[in-house]
Amino acid sequence: MGRYSEAEPLYLRAIGILVKALPEDHPHIKAGLGNFSDMVQAVLDAGRADQLSDHPTTQAILQQLRDNSNMA
Repeated sequence: MGRYSEAEPLYLRAIGILVKALPEDHPHIKAGLGNFSDMVQAVLDAGRADQLSDHPTTQAILQQLRDNSNMA
């Protein structure tokens, strides 16, 4: 839908809840981070990275995706 700036805090909140409620290596945490990474990739693909915050998790995923695209 392109409402990235609205989706990002919801993803971050959900990930925070998962991290607090589940063991560190739980698959739901990995799935949540994977889903968030997919959304961040969609933001990059749309050329709208400026809509994302400076949150450390967001910035780490952005950097990882950018590094991976430079390697390809």
